[in-house]
Amino acid sequence: HSPHYNAASRIESAMPAFDARLGNPERVAKLLLSLCERPRIGLRYLIGMDAWMIHTVARLIPDSWRVGILRFVYGRLARSKAN
Repeated sequence: HSPHYNAASRIESAMPAFDARLGNPERVAKLLLSLCERPRIGLRYLIGMDAWMIHTVARLIPDSWRVGILRFVYGRLARSKAN
């Protein structure tokens, strides 16, 4: 096993709790279909609360802060699932 296997499996087991916040697969499929029918498309399309939050945070704070926040959140999530 990888040295990160236990933490990664704990994080993966917690992901269903976040499903309600993630992009709806049907909405994603509808967007993809509409994009295929357009003559020109944009570079990026955001679907789901998580995508909007990541995009907003990336615009508001430096990358080093964002990385630190993600490490804290995922580290805390991995530790909470261990208990």
